[in-house]
Parts: sequence; C-alpha cells; structure tokens
Amino acid sequence: MTDNITQEAQTKLMQLMQQQRINENMIIWQLDPKEIIEEIEHYLRGERLGLDPKTKKRAWEKWGDAMLPEEGIKAVVTELRARLNKVVVLSNLDDASVKRMAMDCRLGIARLLFMKCKDWKIDYSYLSLIVHFIDDQVYSLLMRARNDGEREKIYTTQQYVKQEIVDNRDQQKTGGFSLFKRKG
Repeated sequence: MTDNITQEAQTKLMQLMQQQRINENMIIWQLDPKEIIEEIEHYLRGERLGLDPKTKKRAWEKWGDAMLPEEGIKAVVTELRARLNKVVVLSNLDDASVKRMAMDCRLGIARLLFMKCKDWKIDYSYLSLIVHFIDDQVYSLLMRARNDGEREKIYTTQQYVKQEIVDNRDQQKTGGFSLFKRKG
C-alpha cells in the first residue's frame, strides 16, 4: 500500500514539474512578439492560416494578392522588429506611453508606405487597411505591458506552480507519502 501511495506521489510530482516546464515555455512564447510579427508578414503576403489537407496540420496558405512587394514586406517587418521586443512586453507602461508608442509605430509604418508607395507600386486601397491592421496588432501587444500586466501574470503563474510543488512535497512528508515511512 505504501509503495502505491509513494508511486502516486512521485507521479504527481513529475506531472507538476512537467507542467512547470510547459508553463515556462508558454511564458517564453507569450513574451516573444515574433509570432505577431510573422502573422503580419503573412497577412501582407496575402496568406492565411489554414489546414493542410495532406498533413492535417495548420499551415499558411495563399488566399489573396500580396499587399506589398517582398522589399516592402521586409521593410515593414524590420520596422516592427525594431519597435516590438520582449523588453517592451515586460515593461511597465502607463496608458499614455502605450498610446504614444502605438501612435509612433503607426506613423512610422504610414510614413514608410507613403514614401515608397510609387516605388513599390502599392495599391492605394490597401494603404489604410495595412496601417490599421498593423496598428491593431501593435496596440494589443503594447497593452500587455500596461500597468505591469505581463510581468504580474508571469509572477502569479510561477508562484502558483511553485506552491503546487511545495504542497505536493509537504503531502509526501505527512499523510503517508514519505519514502522513509516506518512499517508497523
């Protein structure tokens, strides 16, 4: 009986530790704005996320015309990568800073597109669509840094997982889950 309880406790502890690794990977993924920038990049290429019929996995598929030539897409992505990174996501921004940074990025993208409109042969009907789509993504990302939001969420998640591990270890020490429990 004791061996079964000990085995159950060890299994529970292993599950909690695995969950902690998953949570840590999720935190790393949440902090990295790379996926948002890649989504913008695919959108500008006229691609959307769909289901590959062969592999049954999600994959980018062509669904329309590219809104910018490759040179323009690279320039926009470079501009976004310069402005959006983990440091920004982990910042403690007030409302005014979020709005200012979002507006700076919006104006930077709008200026870039306006200055290169003829060189890149951009369809004028796409200009506001591109700027608004990017602005929405940037603003949403910046809102995660508002009032310590992302850092607070990370701290709370880590504390929860640590408490679960401590509680499980305490349960092993008391209540018959110890490896060194006396028989008889």
